[in-house]
Amino acid sequence: MSRLNGVARAALDGLLDVGRLREMGPELALTDVQQLGGIGPFYASLIVIRASGFVDVLPTQEPRLRALVGQLYGLDPAPTAGELTELAEAWRPMRSWAAVLIRAAAPRVLAGKTDGQAW
Repeated sequence: MSRLNGVARAALDGLLDVGRLREMGPELALTDVQQLGGIGPFYASLIVIRASGFVDVLPTQEPRLRALVGQLYGLDPAPTAGELTELAEAWRPMRSWAAVLIRAAAPRVLAGKTDGQAW
């Protein structure tokens, strides 16, 4: 409950204001939002992407995304943040939505794999 109250307080104080986040740019906004208690890399990216309208933000610090990309690309171990950044160059200018799609659809895609190959 204290985390929720902290996020609500930040919103009331204008820290989550769309204009403020857009002025910061996506990278600084991601870092700033993660300073709020209980907001990690993935939820920070959701807040920044959905609140600000940035469409080309890649949540490189989100471990589930990296793990799913690793499975989809047949990488072991999962890609580092830097490796994910390199892979995701092909997804520009919609890296935010590519990440959302991977998180939403990859488990179903991977469940249908039968040959052990990357998709």
